[in-house]
Amino acid sequence: MSGFTKLPTELTDDIFSRLPRADLISASRTSHHFHDRTLPLLNRYLTITVPPSRAIDPARGRRLFEKAFSDASLQYLREIEVGRVLEHEIDTDDLGPRDVYLASNAKKGVPVEDILNESLENLLQRLPAGQLKSFTTFHPAKTTEDLLTPTTITTLFSPQNTITNLNLTLTPSTPCHPFHAHHLKTFTYHAQDFTANYHTIFSILFTAQNTLEQLYSHNSRVPVPPATHIRASRRSEMEIFIHEGFATWKRCEGCCPTNPPSNPANRRIRLTKLKIWHVEGMGQFTTDVFGPYNVLKDSEPTDVEISIGALAFVKLKLASRAGRLSIQNLLQHATGTQLTPDDAQLTEYFASTRGLESVTLNFHANIGMGWLGALQTSAGETLKVLHLGSVRGAMVFDVEVVEGIGRSMRGLEMLSVGAAFGLPACILDSTIFPRLKYFGNRAYVDFGPMSVMGLEEYMRGWKRDGKNFTTSLRLVYLRMAGQNYLIERDCPDGKGGVVDIKMRSISDTKLAEVLKDIGEPPKFG
Repeated sequence: MSGFTKLPTELTDDIFSRLPRADLISASRTSHHFHDRTLPLLNRYLTITVPPSRAIDPARGRRLFEKAFSDASLQYLREIEVGRVLEHEIDTDDLGPRDVYLASNAKKGVPVEDILNESLENLLQRLPAGQLKSFTTFHPAKTTEDLLTPTTITTLFSPQNTITNLNLTLTPSTPCHPFHAHHLKTFTYHAQDFTANYHTIFSILFTAQNTLEQLYSHNSRVPVPPATHIRASRRSEMEIFIHEGFATWKRCEGCCPTNPPSNPANRRIRLTKLKIWHVEGMGQFTTDVFGPYNVLKDSEPTDVEISIGALAFVKLKLASRAGRLSIQNLLQHATGTQLTPDDAQLTEYFASTRGLESVTLNFHANIGMGWLGALQTSAGETLKVLHLGSVRGAMVFDVEVVEGIGRSMRGLEMLSVGAAFGLPACILDSTIFPRLKYFGNRAYVDFGPMSVMGLEEYMRGWKRDGKNFTTSLRLVYLRMAGQNYLIERDCPDGKGGVVDIKMRSISDTKLAEVLKDIGEPPKFG
C-alpha cells in the first residue's frame, strides 16, 4: 500500500472514483492519507436510516445530523438516500462519514420522523441550486408507513433542485403538487394499489416526459385477507387502480397549473426520450394503461421488460446502435389473451423488428410457431441470448427445432428452452452452435430408468469423448423432478485440451444465486 500512496494524485483520484461506495469506506479507514483522498468522494453520498416507530430525544437527534450538514461537506453532496430499516439489517461498519442512523432507546421524546423531516427540509433548502442529482427512498417489504411529510417532498421537488435520478417508494398519502422534475433521466417507483400512488406517478412522468430515459416500474398489490382476495369484485377493484390514478391526474388542478385539465390537448404524456422500460409485479395492468393512452407512442426504447396479452413475461434488448423497438407496436401486436394468444400478430411484430440481441419470452400457454420463424429471420445475425418457455411448461421443443435455432442464429451464446430430450446432442456440435456457452432445459427432464448416478456416468462418458470439446459450451442446466443440475465444463489450459467436468445438484431456492455469476438466468413471469 505504501507504493500506492506514491502514485500521482491524478491517478489515485481516478482509481478511487471507480470504486464502489463500500470499497471507498474500507479504503478511507486504511490510513490518514487515504481518508483525506477519499473524503470528497464519500461526502458525495448521504444515507439516512430510521428504525420503525422509534422515539428519540430531540437534542440527540439534531446532534446526529450535525456531521452530515456541515458547510464544509455540503459542497460535495450529490446523492441522498432516506429510508426505514429493520434493526437487524443495520451494519454500522458500512456507514459512511456523513451517514446518519437515527437509533435511540429513549422511552420518551419525539418521533424520529419529526427530526428526520425537520433536518432534511433544512438540508434541501441549504443545498446550492442544481447540486442534488439523486434521491432515493426505501422501506422494508410490505410496509406503507409514511416517512416523508408533504412539506419535505414539496421541498425536494422545488425548482432549485435538478434531480436526474429518482427512486421513490410511494405511500397512500404522498401529496399531489407540482413536481418540478424537468431534468429527470432515471425514475424508479415502488407502488402498491392506491389510486393516489398512480396519480403521483403520472404527475412525475408528465413533468419529466421530455428528459426521461429510464423507467423502472415496481407494482405490487395491497395485501388482503385470503377470503377477500378470492372475491371477483376485489380482483376487479385492484385491476382498475392504475386507470383511476390516470383519470384522477387528468382532471387534477394542482399537479401542473401551467397545463390545466381544461386544456386536454396539453394534458397528455409522451415519453419521447425513453430508452429502458422495466416493469415488475403487476406488469399486465401497467402495460394496459401505457398502451391505450399512448404514453409510449413516440418513444424508441432499446431495452424492455414487460408483461402483456399472451406473454407472461417478455424481455427484448437491442444490440447497441442497431434497429429500434417500437413498443407501441408490440402493445398492439401482442394482443392475445391468456386463453387465446395471437401468434399471427406476434409474428408480424418480430418480422418488422431488427437488431435484437437478447430475447426472453414466457407465454401463458403454448401457441403456434410462426413467431419463431420470424424471429430467426429478423435476428439471426444479432441474437446472443434466447430464453423461451411457458408458465405451465406446455411449450416443449423437439430436437429438430433446437437444431434449427442453432443453424439460424449463429451468434447465440445462451439458450434456454423446454427440450423434449434432456441433453440434445446438437448443442455439443460446434457446426450447429459455434458460440453457445450456456444451455438450459426448462422442461422437466425424464431420463427414464437412468438414475442420478447413471447420469453422472453418462457425463463421464461425455468427458472421455474428446471430439465433443471443440464446442464452446461451458455449462448445461437441467431440471429434474424436485431438483436442478448444473453440469460445468472447465478448461484450465484455455485451449480445450485438458477438460474437467463437474455436476452439482442445486435446490430451487439457490438456483438464481448460483446462476447470476455465470450469466443472466431466464426470468419467469
